[in-house]
Amino acid sequence: MKFVQAPIAVENAASFAGLSSMINAALSPGSIEKFFKEMAAKGVRIRDFETVLQKGLLQSARTSTGNALALYETLSLPDRGQIREHYLTLIEDVDVKVRDKFKQLYRYA
Repeated sequence: MKFVQAPIAVENAASFAGLSSMINAALSPGSIEKFFKEMAAKGVRIRDFETVLQKGLLQSARTSTGNALALYETLSLPDRGQIREHYLTLIEDVDVKVRDKFKQLYRYA
């Protein structure tokens, strides 16, 4: 039986949706390699979500001018946990060929 997380209500829906949209855009098939190349160039580990935000990698992978870190900072702690979990789930679901190409980003140490 697969683990299913209990749904938790989002408190700041607008900021959550904006940040979720940025994550989805960065990890979309047309943008993911550019996003991963920028991560590699800046020496950011893929699972270090807060550093991804601080380095501005999400907005550079997207055409809009939103500030991912500013959106994140408006979220409550439970919302931050949910958006982080959303990001981590998506990076684990990346196509195997892309993961192999960027295996250095996926290393834990």
